[in-house]
Amino acid sequence: MGFLDKVFGSAGGNDDLRYGNKKANEFLDQGLGQYTNQLNSGLEDTAAYYDPYITQGLDASQLYGDALGLNGLDEQQGFYSNFQNDPGFQESLNQALEAVQGSASARGGLFSGRTQKSLFDTAQSAQLGAYQNRLNRLQGLQGSGQQASSQLGNLTYGTNQNIADAKFGVNQQKAAGIKGLQNSIASSRGSGFSKFLNAGGQLAEAYATGGKSKRYS
Repeated sequence: MGFLDKVFGSAGGNDDLRYGNKKANEFLDQGLGQYTNQLNSGLEDTAAYYDPYITQGLDASQLYGDALGLNGLDEQQGFYSNFQNDPGFQESLNQALEAVQGSASARGGLFSGRTQKSLFDTAQSAQLGAYQNRLNRLQGLQGSGQQASSQLGNLTYGTNQNIADAKFGVNQQKAAGIKGLQNSIASSRGSGFSKFLNAGGQLAEAYATGGKSKRYS
């Protein structure tokens, strides 16, 4: 390190300033990393609560499309067959038919045409009602899945926005630190240059004074 380097402030104190700025940036990056990890971890934990509802909604949407024939004739026939063979529907249907048969038997008209028509109407009504109820439940599950998906989307957006804001803030602080570092170095160099000029002036004055005294001595 030369003499002028020390005079103009490029050594010693300025190196300390650079080191301090470097360590400050490292702390900022460390804090940003911890903050980002915490937000992402919280989002993952939250997503785990929403995922079952989202998956359920997607499955319901698939089945609803099958029922309407949107996914092909085979899928529609498969949906209807599964509905007819559903144990809950079968039990409800049997109870309704047994009630009609019991009433007809009590009247002595179990095998009458009127009873047969009543059995047909009861079965058709039960089937249509149960089928519509199933579609309504699927629509409800679709809505729940859509709501969960929307809420998770909003949380994801908010998390990313918070991370972006934090990164912007850290970069602002780094920029301010660099500006402050440059100003400090420039100030120290300016001060060193002034001292150098003052020292030079004093040397010149001393030399001139010394030369004059020798001339007239």
